[in-house]
Amino acid sequence: MSDAIIDFSNWLKDPELEGLKLFSLLINEMLFDYTIDSYQAYTLNTHTLIEELNDVMIEVKKGFIPIKALSPIIEEIKKSYKEDFVIKEALGFKKKLFEKKLKEIENIINNPKNYSNDHIKNYISDFEICRITLEKNYYQKLQEEIIKYTQRPNEKNKISILTKLLIPELINKGFSKSYIYSTNKSFFLEYNKISNHNQIYDFFSKFSGSTVLYDVTFKVNSEFCKFDQELINKFDISISTECPKVDLESIYYDEFKKTNEEFNHFLSIKNLPAKDPETARMSGEKYLEKILDFIKYHIHDSNCSWENTGLCIYSSLGNDTKKLHFVAKPGIQPIFKIKDRESKTNALIKSIMLFDNLDKTSTYNLYNSLNLHSCSLSSKTFENQLINLWIALESLLPPPPNGDGKRIIHFMETMSPILGRDYILKLINDLYRNFELFLDDKDRDKLFSYVDEKLSNIEKCIHLIIIYNGYLKENPEELESPDKTIEIDSIFGENVLLRNRFFNICQLLKTTNSLKSKIENHDERVKWHLQRIYRARNLITHKGEELEYISNLLEHTHNYYHTIIDQIIKTKIEHKKQFTDIGMILQFIKIEHKSHLESLTENREITLDNYKQFIYGY
Repeated sequence: MSDAIIDFSNWLKDPELEGLKLFSLLINEMLFDYTIDSYQAYTLNTHTLIEELNDVMIEVKKGFIPIKALSPIIEEIKKSYKEDFVIKEALGFKKKLFEKKLKEIENIINNPKNYSNDHIKNYISDFEICRITLEKNYYQKLQEEIIKYTQRPNEKNKISILTKLLIPELINKGFSKSYIYSTNKSFFLEYNKISNHNQIYDFFSKFSGSTVLYDVTFKVNSEFCKFDQELINKFDISISTECPKVDLESIYYDEFKKTNEEFNHFLSIKNLPAKDPETARMSGEKYLEKILDFIKYHIHDSNCSWENTGLCIYSSLGNDTKKLHFVAKPGIQPIFKIKDRESKTNALIKSIMLFDNLDKTSTYNLYNSLNLHSCSLSSKTFENQLINLWIALESLLPPPPNGDGKRIIHFMETMSPILGRDYILKLINDLYRNFELFLDDKDRDKLFSYVDEKLSNIEKCIHLIIIYNGYLKENPEELESPDKTIEIDSIFGENVLLRNRFFNICQLLKTTNSLKSKIENHDERVKWHLQRIYRARNLITHKGEELEYISNLLEHTHNYYHTIIDQIIKTKIEHKKQFTDIGMILQFIKIEHKSHLESLTENREITLDNYKQFIYGY
């Protein structure tokens, strides 16, 4: 959820609007910069997964990657297809064709001896037919389902699924994450009085526009003026000491046109196609970076630089054409979307402990990994950041046994358990953080009055949830007392998302079966995503391809890196100086994770007596 307190004063207090409110809060949370990865929007939905499958099949046909690389995509599509009740309607009578071809290609992957290039050619054609059908129907059907289910406040799970499907679809249509986030926030949570469900049609109208041509201007330093006019013309840019004119000025425009000692010129790039100003600004900045790369090849000490706020000018439609503008400020870069998890001093002290008693090889690998992480932070492009982070991850991991060539399988099997080791604790910790953010002191005190105040924050949450699930606070030998049920509705008030999150985690912590299912589902998704990151790394390195969803991959990769380092630190602290080798630490965490999952095999209720064994895994 957002770090800002959400004000619901613009919403009519009507239970019938709770579904719509949940929808808007989910978008707000899924696109907020510091939301934990578990609650972020999907990188790809079923529609875009099918597009990815087609792209990867083309690479298989060319011989660039092996056919086995299709396996994780097929598995992810199957899971997504099962959950996605929109896609079946969108495919229409092509649904049977899609299901049949998906099974056929899965059989070929499992029996590669039957594979030939002709097979792949045919499957590319078949899935292209499905892709074209979805391109036409999917977004419309998705809208219809969202409109239908947001009128049913009790269908919170379906509203959540639909919202997760919507965001990657809007991004696929060309809208930036920051535009979707700001549009949702201004429409539902700031300026408009929300009193009628039909207002959702007005919200969707914000995403019905066609691509517009923008002229994007940045403030640059005088180094750009050293280019001769012929070079400027070749780059198709213009440089001036005056800001481009607009028809309707604003305070944002007035602020933008002010220059300073460093950035005293205006560089404009014309006719950039985009659906929204932020996408136009990002396209403009990418173009500037390409220019700079070209210049630095010839002039190594070039100091060209610019402010990354962009003035985006476009022409209004209709008879009275005007030059309209939007001053687009950059959001937080994906690589910086990791909050400091504790005070910097404590974090540094713990990080230094990483090196205690390590052998020379592990010490070198760790320093090398941290150096690559540092390089990724200072790199300008997402592509270089991703490559550096991936190598930083690889540097931490032991090589495949016996020189096994299947490096990605080895790394995936090593990383996945480490990333899942404290997954449940992460969800509970995030719940507590949201209690702090969205409940005032009085309501928070009331909520935790049922548990021992001496407990740690995460323990308070666990005890509260177990008590809410039907167990006594202090006397587990007594029979359940209905009068001890916590009145949650009155505490959570209008924050339907927080209330729904609490109830979902209560369901999660009821039995060992639900815990096991959640952890295994997370591990599976992590494996798919690691393979997607690896494919992206190969495409960037060997083919120089640009990926539309690279910012998501970068954010996840950076989060994975920090999670693995945190797990290594935690294990070293808990076991003092027993480990001298990073490979041993990672193997130990892997065994612990496996043992934890095995302990959840027999379905049991989670109580105040056994929760440490089942939730913590020890």
